[in-house]
Amino acid sequence: MVASGRIVIMWNCLERVVAIHRASLGPGMWKNFENLYHVTIQNMAEQNVDALGALPRLREKLGLPAESTTGA
Repeated sequence: MVASGRIVIMWNCLERVVAIHRASLGPGMWKNFENLYHVTIQNMAEQNVDALGALPRLREKLGLPAESTTGA
């Protein structure tokens, strides 16, 4: 679960990039990473970890801006 938080954060950080790529290159772009994100969220939920609730703390720990979203 060490990388789980980073997967969630990076998916949220890439939201605008994913939207641009999908608009220009098709809906399949970033699909594998999106699937990884959803599997990670599911896995964290099964382990009683509030992934989205922990997101602000994880972003702060990694030195990222406080802005957060729920995914693309």
